Amino acid sequence: MSTNLQNNDNDSTVPVRRGKVDSVDLFEVKEHELEILENGGSDTNSSIYLNFSIFLLSISVSSTFSIWATEKFSAPIYQILLLIITVVGFLMGGFLLLLWRNKRKKERSSIKAIVKTIRDRILDCPLPQGTKISIKQQTETDIEIPTTPSEKKEDK
Repeated sequence: MSTNLQNNDNDSTVPVRRGKVDSVDLFEVKEHELEILENGGSDTNSSIYLNFSIFLLSISVSSTFSIWATEKFSAPIYQILLLIITVVGFLMGGFLLLLWRNKRKKERSSIKAIVKTIRDRILDCPLPQGTKISIKQQTETDIEIPTTPSEKKEDK
């Protein structure tokens, strides 16, 4: 089926091709829900936790190999400092990794809750067949979508 839309600027027509589907579900989404979905539910703190965790864990692994590879330090203070950096890096990196993981789980569950809220808005019963839907845009263009086969034959 082909429907023509009129453009107010130069009165040209744009062909619209429509393939038949069993049903179409339209969901209304609020602005704040759309923003949360757009951001992926991500909080800026969670990505910072992950970045610092990777940084600290890589420094800890590097300093661990340095301790193992060095036979004798010129001063014992260097060995102690390297050991402190290793231990603190592993502890803080692991802690930040756990914080990131917990925040990520909460973000995923909040996205799932928002999607469930949006999906629950739809009516359980569909519109009766033959119902015409008029979509108004800023250009005041009406699109009528026929839903019965008799209306399709009339348009051709």
